Amino acid sequence: MSAGFDLDVNGRSIRLAGELDLSSAPDLLTAVFPLTAEPGDLRIDMSELSFMDSSGLQALLTMAQALQGGIELVDAPRAVRRVFEITGTLDRFAFASTAPEGD
Repeated sequence: MSAGFDLDVNGRSIRLAGELDLSSAPDLLTAVFPLTAEPGDLRIDMSELSFMDSSGLQALLTMAQALQGGIELVDAPRAVRRVFEITGTLDRFAFASTAPEGD
């Protein structure tokens, strides 16, 4: 399964679903490239992302470098977050959760 992407109305938010891997990472970069022309933060909802490999991580790192702002990763599943932990890249992104405290 490939990743799906939804851009919101103002173009500064993306929802990922499925897998972000070697086959889908280039599609994400293509979708986000127009956003690099304008400064501002980008919010990425990862709640429906089931898998991410090193190609997906590289796409996110490339986006972070190109954007004139920060990237907030929202509701990253544990398996996806583990990729950031293993590679020592947790500090390159802001992580957020929409779950109520205590969950």
